Amino acid sequence: MPLNRPLRIGLGIVGALVGLIAVAILSWNLWTIRALNLAKARIAAAGLPTKISDFAKPPVAEAENAAPLIAEIKKITEGKDYDGTEPDTGVRSLLANFKESHAPYKLDDAGIRDLTAILSRPSAREILTLIREAADRPAFDARLDLSLGPKLILEHLAPMRAGVDILRAHIRLASSTGSIDEAFTDLWRLLNLSDFMASEASMMSHLISSSFLHAVIEELAHAVANRAFSERWARRFANRIKGIKLQLRLITTLDVERVGFGAIIFEDMLSGKIDAGEALLGLASDVRQRPRASIYIPQGWVRMEYLTYLNCLQQYRALAASHWARPAEQQRRMRKLTEEALSLRVFAPIILPSLTSIVDRAMNLDLKIAAAVAGLEAYRYRLKHGEYPASLSALVPEFLAVVPRDTFAGADMLYVRKDATFAIYSVGRNGTDDDGKFAPPEHDDLGFFPSLQTPTPAGARR
Repeated sequence: MPLNRPLRIGLGIVGALVGLIAVAILSWNLWTIRALNLAKARIAAAGLPTKISDFAKPPVAEAENAAPLIAEIKKITEGKDYDGTEPDTGVRSLLANFKESHAPYKLDDAGIRDLTAILSRPSAREILTLIREAADRPAFDARLDLSLGPKLILEHLAPMRAGVDILRAHIRLASSTGSIDEAFTDLWRLLNLSDFMASEASMMSHLISSSFLHAVIEELAHAVANRAFSERWARRFANRIKGIKLQLRLITTLDVERVGFGAIIFEDMLSGKIDAGEALLGLASDVRQRPRASIYIPQGWVRMEYLTYLNCLQQYRALAASHWARPAEQQRRMRKLTEEALSLRVFAPIILPSLTSIVDRAMNLDLKIAAAVAGLEAYRYRLKHGEYPASLSALVPEFLAVVPRDTFAGADMLYVRKDATFAIYSVGRNGTDDDGKFAPPEHDDLGFFPSLQTPTPAGARR
């Protein structure tokens, strides 16, 4: 029976709509393919890394590699003598309790006895020997397989931190008992360990390296506060830390993040190695429950997320690579970029690390390094002239080429002499002098603060 005219018209309209939708989907898919390929081509044309092999390290001879020694520390930290079976046993818990109960950097007699007892434990002695030997080796290569992407397990991070905990505890003990050269030799080793972590191609290694640098600056401030430095050691540390290229380290880390992590996930989604629909349901459900079903996620959607990821990461990289003369403005632009670019995305915000905070911390640490260099030179000035300089400009040109700039304020860093010591600092993002206090969000001064360190307690050994 022939269809009546209204039905024919209706079917025609439906067919046309289906055709239009099919054409729209095909056009959208073609556009996403082209846009993603163009984004990849721009990255390659800029000469940026595009393959895992671009981050390959030169071969390191086993005898020169610190990584096997860190692996030995891992075995020790898995033992009961290190972790303990009760809250008050084991080196790790004893050290944690010690830190809470002994605030002064230079210890009194009771503190020296307690720390000596902790560091005399067999596991602590073994770790100290291994971490020192590791730090004295010329290179570190954990043989990371970056092609594993998110499956990569960085087994060296926890034992490295355990070794640094022991090393810092011994630095405190050595400086409190008058073994100054021994303390500074170990502090120099801590800088070596920071460099080792910075040489590893992963975001976590970069963050661990930065935490070690923070620790070094804190130890240097304590040493200046207690006037423990010789001129030779002050000069050596000043020259060493001012040569740290923190910005370059950060940029390399962002490239590694793109090639060795995010790109791998998206490429696996597009190739079918990862089911995008299952992954989406997994993100929406309890992380302990594996999704029992999947939904269809168009590849065009995955490509759009991938494109957002690449564009966002490249814009972050450009901001990180620009001159850090206006960090507050850079931070504002990064936050705006995050809000605008990721607002309608699902996978990209999760796969991207917390780049704003990572870049923030790098810029802040860069200011702390500049302040620490100036602080060490101020200490050398005191050794020569008998007192700290009246202003930072007095250090130029004999000790400093220029007065360090507070890029948040667009002016020279603040310099305050207090009780026969001093502080050098930036006003931080809020642009306000908080008298050297760092307690975000209200106070965010950052720099080098010997004046805020706990003075040597009465009765401490010299």
